[in-house]
Amino acid sequence: MYKRIKLGIAIVKTGASFIMNVKSTLGVPFIVGFLMIIAIALYIVGFIYNFSTGTITANLYGIPEVTLSDMQKYYLWYWTFSFLWVFNLIAALSLFIIASSACIWYFS
Repeated sequence: MYKRIKLGIAIVKTGASFIMNVKSTLGVPFIVGFLMIIAIALYIVGFIYNFSTGTITANLYGIPEVTLSDMQKYYLWYWTFSFLWVFNLIAALSLFIIASSACIWYFS
């Protein structure tokens, strides 16, 4: 038990030393957050644009409905999958940037 606590303290000290020496890593989450907000906004606009390509019809009660062809539904599914892909790619790149900068700092 004592060895694990000692190891945990050593890891926290090394992490704090990394943050003190490489202060630029503190800006990475803010930049990534800004990129994610931009990606979300662009994908919302694109989703609305893709959804608006359908034909608008009225149902029995006079409420408008959007009917989509099979190709348009495929486009919406593709757009949704690409959003998830890009969003997770941005998150993974931020983790890679921080991890690689920590490795370069530690082994230099």
